Amino acid sequence: MLDVYTLNYDELFDTVMKDAIDGFVEYPKEDGFDCCKYFDPAIAIKRNDDKDLFNHIHGSVRFYTYGPGDDDHCPIHFFTERVGRGTTIKQQILTQDDHLLLFSPMIVGHEKLESGIHDPFRTYRTNLDISLKQNDTLMVVGYGYGDFYINAIIASFLQKGGKLINITPSGKSGFLKRILEGKPELRDNIKIIKSNMLDVILGNHDEELFPM
Repeated sequence: MLDVYTLNYDELFDTVMKDAIDGFVEYPKEDGFDCCKYFDPAIAIKRNDDKDLFNHIHGSVRFYTYGPGDDDHCPIHFFTERVGRGTTIKQQILTQDDHLLLFSPMIVGHEKLESGIHDPFRTYRTNLDISLKQNDTLMVVGYGYGDFYINAIIASFLQKGGKLINITPSGKSGFLKRILEGKPELRDNIKIIKSNMLDVILGNHDEELFPM
């Protein structure tokens, strides 16, 4: 089975992988929260031989902060319907340097690591780290390597012998180029394909490209 991680906010993978494990669980019917699911970290970290594991690392258009909860701690829920309930930002804190940090169901901007210290994002990041320790191959599609904390996990994976297939329309990656400049012996562990995912599935893509 697959461990899948997306940085996008859309519903594509939610539709295609509707039976995958994402950590969101339905409320008991008597609770009356039939429009949404709550997040259970214990479910999100389970490996199941019959189901894929799916993680929205930076959130989703279906994520909302929504009760039960108070104004200071209102957990993120997955809404099963498009409804005008919930809020996009519910929690605000001051960091040690008096910087205002917003906790949102969709993590954007330059503070993704700090903004993702609460669930489900914290658990999803842990899952990514575990996945790359338990598997020897990572396929990356359309990622620009702009998130330092994800790059650090990938760099560690490569340095420990992991294999990476990078599918990108440009056929280039400054991050991977720097990795290979520092450790050229990893060259055989990295394959770059200039294409998009649809063409790869259909077999219409260029051969491996080097140098980057």
